[in-house]
Amino acid sequence: MSKSRYLIRVTSVSGLNTHKDLVTIRGVPIESFRTQSAKKVVFAKVAKNDLPILPEVGQHWKLTGTASEHYEIVNGFKYLAVKLDVSNAKVTLPDTGELFIDFVSSCADFKGIGAVKARELWNKFGKGIYDLMKEQNPKSFESLLSPESIKALLDGWRKYDNLKYQSWLSGLGIRPEISGKIVKYHKEGTINSIKENPYRMMTFGMSFKDSDALAQTKFNMSLNDDRRLVAAVEQVLNQWIGKGHTFAYRDDIFSDVITLLQDKQAAILALKKGLDNGTFIIADEGTYHPTGMLVIERIIAKRFKKLAKLEAWSFQHDDAYEQACSSSEFPLTERQGEAVYNALNYSISAVFGGAGTGKTTVIRSVVAGFEALGFEIHQIALSGRAAKRMRESTGRPTKTIAAFLRDEPVVTEKAAVIIDESSMVDANTMYQIITHTHDSVKFVLIGDPDQLPPIGAGLVLHAIQDSKLVPKVTLDIVKRQDAESGIPGYSCDVKNGIVPERLSTGAVTFHEVPETEINETIVGLYAEATNATQIIAATYKRENGGINALNHLEQTTLNNSSPELQFSLFNEDFILNLKVGDPILLTKNDIKLDIQNGTLGELTSVATTENGFGEITLDDNRIINLDEALLDHIQLAYAISLHKAQGSQFERIVIPIVPSKLLDRGWIYTAITRAEKEVHLIGNAKLFKRYIKEPSKAHLRQIYLSKLLN
Repeated sequence: MSKSRYLIRVTSVSGLNTHKDLVTIRGVPIESFRTQSAKKVVFAKVAKNDLPILPEVGQHWKLTGTASEHYEIVNGFKYLAVKLDVSNAKVTLPDTGELFIDFVSSCADFKGIGAVKARELWNKFGKGIYDLMKEQNPKSFESLLSPESIKALLDGWRKYDNLKYQSWLSGLGIRPEISGKIVKYHKEGTINSIKENPYRMMTFGMSFKDSDALAQTKFNMSLNDDRRLVAAVEQVLNQWIGKGHTFAYRDDIFSDVITLLQDKQAAILALKKGLDNGTFIIADEGTYHPTGMLVIERIIAKRFKKLAKLEAWSFQHDDAYEQACSSSEFPLTERQGEAVYNALNYSISAVFGGAGTGKTTVIRSVVAGFEALGFEIHQIALSGRAAKRMRESTGRPTKTIAAFLRDEPVVTEKAAVIIDESSMVDANTMYQIITHTHDSVKFVLIGDPDQLPPIGAGLVLHAIQDSKLVPKVTLDIVKRQDAESGIPGYSCDVKNGIVPERLSTGAVTFHEVPETEINETIVGLYAEATNATQIIAATYKRENGGINALNHLEQTTLNNSSPELQFSLFNEDFILNLKVGDPILLTKNDIKLDIQNGTLGELTSVATTENGFGEITLDDNRIINLDEALLDHIQLAYAISLHKAQGSQFERIVIPIVPSKLLDRGWIYTAITRAEKEVHLIGNAKLFKRYIKEPSKAHLRQIYLSKLLN
């Protein structure tokens, strides 16, 4: 083995999204003015901490390390494989025409610029193109590129022009996923900004502990420096928000600040400095609020209060109400009618209800009523799957909240926003929605506060539920599920913290088994009705009852001999652990394909064609090509998480009950309500009862919006 240097063009990268410390970069050596053929391939292992930026296909990297060589034959193709343990890695920019063309045309950062356009750029500008790109003047390239390609060229080059700043951060031991964010925000001011306050790195994902170590070892900061004390308070408040709270009491955070600073007097001083500096605000009740979060909740409350005072009923609303009610296939229940009346009359209203209680019918009727009144209607939901379900129900356009916020703001006064699955909307998202709309726009929030809470801080729908200010209706007649199945009554007991009198009743069966037998039991249950069953689990990595283990076991038990997904990219052969007949989960939103994060289907072909590497038949029977863009967004779906199942219904649900921080009363209730006909719970009865008796974690969140609305 010897010390070697290689200049390579990256053809693939693996290990970036794992917990391992090493990343494998595969590439083709570059010699003189051209890229070599794939007769020699470099496999470089690099420690993540040694990466100045995250490697991407098409980039040019200069690598130094210990190398060993041997020949390999794949599909009859013989090449020299170079195994390189890297001691030094850095990205290099092209300094010749051919390398520039290769770099720009193959690197994803310059999307839309192929080899032909890259060559035209070099032929026209030569090395002067570097100065033009540095100037960031779009007009320089208008004669050769479209506006989209110009933007890609300039944005991509800006990233590489900032390499010197990322290299400086890398020298401090800062991981590339953090350094990239810092440079993107601070740009040319990166070095001065971090020197001025090293704790700014916390904003981009670095912990207080790591920032503190750098501040003291690299920047000689004293233990009582104001910047350090304030950063400690920020860290503790951020941890509190990370648990879903929007405020804290002094006792909640004081001990944590002491733990961080290892000094009680320093902690006292830190809270004082944090208050003086505006890091947090103490409200009248003595509650400690991160300043930004308090502003967000106050703005939401102010808008909701204003809207709640506005009523609009007129003779036109009589006609609109009639049309709304007649749009339903079946007569509306009394409470459904009340929900429609509230939506048309008040500028803000809410509709609560569990699975199958008719919330979708209300949405359809409300849309018909708003259309009769001539309103501009925006139907939105957090998940793509929920948005699609609204579209299928109403026959009108819908969007995810993210897509809605990317559009132009809603400036017309005569508009209405209907938000489905509102229980999952956090305070920050609600703030973005209301600041994206005219202050007279109507809002209708629909959801089930007892289902999954938001991932982010706050509980908007729960605050409305607790408030007497906003008109609201709770739907309680279950229509979707057959009452004789026992599922509605069972889920209602769980929701209310009542352990069902019989753990197995009607179509709900509890299988009491030791933890070591959970997987085996689930495999047997799944095999009884493979086309009708969905496993929903709370944890990915647990050996017994975990999503990853169950997916592997189900595949090897039920589908082991089917053809496997194999394909070639960048002169490299790949095998994914997916087989014909496997259920597939898509984790990508794509408007053109009409798929959402959470869309389910089946891998029905692994035959490579000009359109892709196989085919997926979706659960609505549409067939889509499995192309390169989807490869990183598919996974086995024998077992899926509850978040991926949210908004979906399945004939038969299988639920492992295992120790997990995610499992609680609300999680179990939500999982059970995903079933239309049959529920199987597998695990320890004592653990199951404990989860039901304990309050849902969402209801333990400390939120200030409830107080502001009252």
